[in-house]
Amino acid sequence: MRFWIDIENANGDKQGGGPIWSALHWRSVKRLNRAGEFSFEMPATDRRSSLVQSRRVARCYAVIDGVVTEVGAGRIDSISVRVAEDGQPLLVVSGPDLLAELRQVVLDQNSGEWPEFKGTGENDIPQQIIDDWVIRKLGNGTWALADKNGISFGGDPVTDTDIYAKFRHESALAGLIAVAQSAGEHFRLGTGKVVEWVKGEWDGSGIHAVYGALNPVAVEERTEIAQIATIEKITNSRDIVNRVFLYGAGEGHSRLDLSAVSKWPDGEDLATGDGPYTMEGYALVKDATNSTYDYSSNFLEDTISKAEYSPNEMALTFKNISPISNTTADVTNAANQLLRSGFQWLKTRSNPQEFYQLSLRGVQGAVKVGQTLQVTARRYVDGQEAIDIDETLNVLEATTEVAIDGLRTVGLMVSTTDRQPSDDASVLVDSMAEAVVSQAHQQIGPAGWTDNHVEGMDGGTDDDPSTGAAKFYFWLGPEIVQVQQILLRFRVDALRTYAKVEMHGLGDGPQLDHRHKVRDPTNWDSETYTYFDTFNHTHITRYGIYTGIASDTYGHEYEGDPPSNLATLTRVNEDLVVLVNGSAVAAEDIEYAEDTWFSLDVTAALTNEQMRPGQEKNTIAVQKREEDENGFPGEGSTAQITFKLQVRCSMQSVNYS
Repeated sequence: MRFWIDIENANGDKQGGGPIWSALHWRSVKRLNRAGEFSFEMPATDRRSSLVQSRRVARCYAVIDGVVTEVGAGRIDSISVRVAEDGQPLLVVSGPDLLAELRQVVLDQNSGEWPEFKGTGENDIPQQIIDDWVIRKLGNGTWALADKNGISFGGDPVTDTDIYAKFRHESALAGLIAVAQSAGEHFRLGTGKVVEWVKGEWDGSGIHAVYGALNPVAVEERTEIAQIATIEKITNSRDIVNRVFLYGAGEGHSRLDLSAVSKWPDGEDLATGDGPYTMEGYALVKDATNSTYDYSSNFLEDTISKAEYSPNEMALTFKNISPISNTTADVTNAANQLLRSGFQWLKTRSNPQEFYQLSLRGVQGAVKVGQTLQVTARRYVDGQEAIDIDETLNVLEATTEVAIDGLRTVGLMVSTTDRQPSDDASVLVDSMAEAVVSQAHQQIGPAGWTDNHVEGMDGGTDDDPSTGAAKFYFWLGPEIVQVQQILLRFRVDALRTYAKVEMHGLGDGPQLDHRHKVRDPTNWDSETYTYFDTFNHTHITRYGIYTGIASDTYGHEYEGDPPSNLATLTRVNEDLVVLVNGSAVAAEDIEYAEDTWFSLDVTAALTNEQMRPGQEKNTIAVQKREEDENGFPGEGSTAQITFKLQVRCSMQSVNYS
């Protein structure tokens, strides 16, 4: 077979006067949902070997069925020289395939906007990544997105589910991987710079790989049958997990969890009630309020696997999933995405998975990753079964070679699942990536503060005691993701003033006859005035702190031990009403704290069912109860109310523009 290699610079311009014809072979490894690699060897004495330079692109072509076809390409990262057995020096060239180019592009602000996708209708994120970031930065015509058949989506949805995601300087490749994992879908490198998105049922490769055929000669010319030269089977059951406690961004009790989940991963609404909720072999248990932060809740489990292998639990964190903003809708969408991502992760790990590394003979052409392959392999040693398999498996990795004898698929990684096998290197890479995500993404953190306020209360009018209420205004801002507790502590003391006026009759000083004009105190809005003729008196204003002395105020008449007129819980409940945003709280909810302090948990009154602030602007008021038939409490009731509001919550920084 004729094949050749072109060398290009970063702009795609071919270098030298022509291609490299002397290569001994070309080898490509393509992988599902990740970049692959390539390598080739050529005589180091070839005058065109000078074209081979780091960071240039090597692109291999071959004539297949009379058509010039690209069989692989990649960026040159490694160049070495080895001496063959015959003494000829060979140039060994290798590097990642073209998907690695997507690592060069980071998902940053585009026209002042970060890449943020809020779930509803967000089913074309891969297309946006390619168009708005990759092509914008690398140039028009550099990359394209297509379906598994290589056909452009043309505006149609790319993913079968809406995705809720945000990115902060992740690479374009990492963004595609994150979307694929969230949706339970896949992608692969197509021909040239094309990303093929694979969703739905995988296509069959049309190849039946057979090990131990009775007559190898009989199947040698049958292109639909491949002979398995060697087979390695890996059964991985040590990583079985069938119950995951799912958390998103944040730390400790402030992490995003499942308490706000409203939909299953397939988009169906959760059933009403407290759960547990079930869906086709899966069960979800979530704490509906999160007020007690019950660690026995907020998990997803595979009930069938749990029954088969007993519970195998794990806490799983997705540091890149957090509310884009701190609205109730965003918190719900983030929780739904957390469940989707956890579901996709769990379903590939709740049962033992088998991986097979195959080396093949006789496969003319290329098998694509993201296809299926029928594998039949039986081997007995001394009458004992060593391997026995006859099933359709998923192709996760494919190795092709081009040489003078043609294009062949020489190796495959196939599996019963659709994910790559885990190894020490992948675990380390994932841990490093999570550390970067934790730094780049806003993380939800614990917060707490206390607001203080002092306000006087008088009796108001007989008809409306609220006119004399002591009011405390405060805000629960958009930075709050979830409330753990809002606790009001207050004191009731004697009303104090900072100035008072005294009037005397005869006395020293000027005594001028004059008249007082006083507006009708029963109707302040009227223009009716009463005139008082007053003679022979003096006005005196005294400055300082003065405590009320009327018999129906609190905190005075210090008689007895303890003083008989201190505010007690009984008296507070009988005399006063506490209102939160205009609604009175039950008297029995007020508790005596200590040292004349009273406490009231107002969390429920200020939050919604998802433990988020019900509104931003809030008011707590303390006022006199309406008088009963005995005229109690009296209209002269006054007091000084000291408020202390303690808020414990989870917060996420907000980008204010």
